Amino acid sequence: MKYCVVVLLCIILHVAHGVGIQQVRASATRRERQVAVTAKDSNRKAKTGYVLNKNIANFLAGGAAGTFSATLTLPLEVVKTQMQSSTGSKSIVNVCKSVYAQTGILGFFKGLKPMVIGILPTRAIYFSTYKATKQTLQEKYDIDGPFNHLCSAFSAGVTANTIMNPWWMVKTRFQILADKSVGQKQFSTYGQMIVSIFKEEGLGGFWKGTTASYVGCFEGAIQWMTYEKLKTVLQQRANDRAQEKENSDAKGVTGVISGTELMIAGAIAKAGAILATYPHEVVRTRMREQATNGVFKYNGFMQTLNVIAKEEGTKGLYGGLWIHLGRSVPNAAIMFTSFELISRYLDKQGEITLPALPSIGDIRTRADAKR
Repeated sequence: MKYCVVVLLCIILHVAHGVGIQQVRASATRRERQVAVTAKDSNRKAKTGYVLNKNIANFLAGGAAGTFSATLTLPLEVVKTQMQSSTGSKSIVNVCKSVYAQTGILGFFKGLKPMVIGILPTRAIYFSTYKATKQTLQEKYDIDGPFNHLCSAFSAGVTANTIMNPWWMVKTRFQILADKSVGQKQFSTYGQMIVSIFKEEGLGGFWKGTTASYVGCFEGAIQWMTYEKLKTVLQQRANDRAQEKENSDAKGVTGVISGTELMIAGAIAKAGAILATYPHEVVRTRMREQATNGVFKYNGFMQTLNVIAKEEGTKGLYGGLWIHLGRSVPNAAIMFTSFELISRYLDKQGEITLPALPSIGDIRTRADAKR
């Protein structure tokens, strides 16, 4: 029940950020051109359309960027998840051999469907919440700088993780190779797994690993703080370059950060955040495993962390680190760069007006005209 309440609150908070589509009346001409229009043109009715507000633009940009980057790096995600599990080898080569032997080449793309479908709303919720929270803190509370980025990233992480955890719970468990010798099942469809989780673990089973995801929000916070700091430095350098190119005496010239610079900044920020918080990734994967001989070994974040530390030591807590870096760093570089470039493009377009839907009266008029 408590998970449902948290989900409901997060949805309410997300909607409160103002993500929506506003209906507006669009004008077809400017004031200067109205002087020259004919009487016939001046009698035309203004058309009603729909304008995507900036939150919707951020929502779409974040979703598109996340989907693109995650799809490219999925095979590494499969190997990393297996290495983090309690039954998987800690050797990249051995894991690859096991995955190929049991499921073939397609096994490296296990979880593609939920990844492609789930990453869009997850990243869209994350990026739009981050931008909305950041803007709210700046405009209403005059909070800026690293503390703003920390609060915005944490808010985005909690909201996205709470709403989307059931989806990623199913994806993670489906990717882990089952050990039939200890009573685990190898499911062939997502539907079978969902029914099994609900029957054996109840509704709360779909939110396993949520606490580890909340701890992981610190990773996102560190990543955003580092990225925003690097972007500030890069923007200053871009301004200096633009000023030198424009006029040495010119002031207030705004430069453009290149895609390569954005990619490097995203990669550095992600690498630092992963190294600082990685054990929560292993804990989350273990908490989402199937039961062993009918008993769930991992229950709760701290209990799981202590068990891994005692039984496997540091090696266990950092299992799959290098493959995770190899997947997540380029993933973040692509994602941040895509998000910035898409957002930049949408900003240049200004308000994006979509065609208005015909009214019932217009439909009737056209129908009568055809008779």
